[in-house]
Amino acid sequence: MSWRNKLKMRADMVRVTAIVLGLCLTSQYSYLLFHSLAETFGVMVGFSIFAIAWNTRRFLPNHYLKVVGIGYLLCAFIDLLHVLAFQETTLFPGHGAQLTVQLWIAARYLQAGTLFAATFFISRRIEDRVLLPTFIAVASVILMLVFSGNFPDCYIKGTGLTPFKIASEYLIAGVLLVSLWLLHRQRARFELAVYAFIAVSLVLTAASEIVFSLWLSMNDYAHMAGHLLKVAAYYLMYRALVVTGLDAPLDLIFRDLKQAEKALRQSRDTLEESVARRTAELRASNERLKLRDYALDHVHEAAYLIDENARLIYVNEESCRAHGYSRDELLTMTVKDIDPGMTAEAWLQHWRELHEKGSLAIETTHRRKDGSVFPIEVNASYFEYDGKPYNLALVRDITARQDAERRLQASEQAFRTLAENSPDNIVRYDTECRMVYVNPQLEA
Repeated sequence: MSWRNKLKMRADMVRVTAIVLGLCLTSQYSYLLFHSLAETFGVMVGFSIFAIAWNTRRFLPNHYLKVVGIGYLLCAFIDLLHVLAFQETTLFPGHGAQLTVQLWIAARYLQAGTLFAATFFISRRIEDRVLLPTFIAVASVILMLVFSGNFPDCYIKGTGLTPFKIASEYLIAGVLLVSLWLLHRQRARFELAVYAFIAVSLVLTAASEIVFSLWLSMNDYAHMAGHLLKVAAYYLMYRALVVTGLDAPLDLIFRDLKQAEKALRQSRDTLEESVARRTAELRASNERLKLRDYALDHVHEAAYLIDENARLIYVNEESCRAHGYSRDELLTMTVKDIDPGMTAEAWLQHWRELHEKGSLAIETTHRRKDGSVFPIEVNASYFEYDGKPYNLALVRDITARQDAERRLQASEQAFRTLAENSPDNIVRYDTECRMVYVNPQLEA
């Protein structure tokens, strides 16, 4: 972890400590004020997480954020009802403390379920038209059970917490710890700081649930400690999903693209020295420009982003110069329009091999706008972005290389013809003084 990230994390710890101490001071004046501030903080964080996740949902390669955002929105709504139902602030006469505790447990069940379900969409997609109505339906059923009196008793005046409430707290804590384990298994798909914030938030949330199973009255130390742990957990989730998303959006949106380009660079390591030098230049350019415009307009080779239907969906300036087309013209074409040998069957075979191997290096020909054909070398890399497969292809004109190879072959043939017909003894050595050729006269 860089020193900048370490400083930011230390600053976050200072902020969390300051918030917790401030809330502790308010509890000395009025526990009702403390409770209202702590719960309102969670409500505001829930709305904020939803706002950032929802407004960036089309660009997020990781649907974990979208699921958590929608789930926390509905948790925040139920928590708001919990605040309004708490003791003297109640707007629901006749329900008493029972309603307050039931709303709390309902929100925590929804929160735990959200964090558990979100782990299954780290590498999977889910449509908005399915996700949002599903969450609204679940939250509506929970609230209907609570306000209709069909939700299990959680608190009985004069007795305290019911066995259902206590068992629920431990069950919720268990679900959160399982969610942490599932998240840990896919931690490579998160930035290190984001993963750390979410993981610690899950641990603190589970700890708060266990503490909440111990309180005897709504203003004792266990009740207060549970709220302080919840505040810290919500802040860390906010830090992970909102602030990190705003500070470094490219790291979240183009994470899969970075990994694909890393694989592409590795596949090019075995090419000749000039290609390796260009790869190094591309790596340096990518790091300086932080993948702006994919950095491909700065590559010295023609570059194409191709979908599984062979359509060109991105081309750089070098590809336009190489083929004589404008960028707009190329973006209306497919690979089959510029590769005279690429049939539909050949493309399917090419795509299948690319998907299986991850990268390919082939030689073929391309056609210019004027109809002329030229030989090329293609280095293709397969990756997925936002759940869709793509082919990132770097294309190099090898006309000069093939001409040089033909001249070399012609020169070699001329030399052998001359040597074999010469009456003299002829020997040729390589640069390390090893004999590589003798003519028939010397062999005789």
